[in-house]
Amino acid sequence: MTENQFKTLIERFRPGDYVDTGQGDYGIGKIIDIFSSEHSGSFFIIFRFIRNIGREPYWGGDGLLVSKERTIGIENWKKIHRKDIQGILEQKRREITESVDVF
Repeated sequence: MTENQFKTLIERFRPGDYVDTGQGDYGIGKIIDIFSSEHSGSFFIIFRFIRNIGREPYWGGDGLLVSKERTIGIENWKKIHRKDIQGILEQKRREITESVDVF
């Protein structure tokens, strides 16, 4: 991947975007911030995964270091809407309730 291709890939996303990383509901979340390095050309994305909702006071997010050599699949990430996350959370809530009922 060229430097320009990589920058175009990163520029698709902004802090506040909801993203599906393609890892099922485990990999869905929100971009908190994106930092760039003038030295290496890498980017550091702070990402709050849906699995960490409720831990905000203690868990700011996961840090993902990406570069043109190490994209970690960012080329497959898709922006989603808040309503999509709400639907996933409702499904998780139902699954947890069913599990507790069986427990």
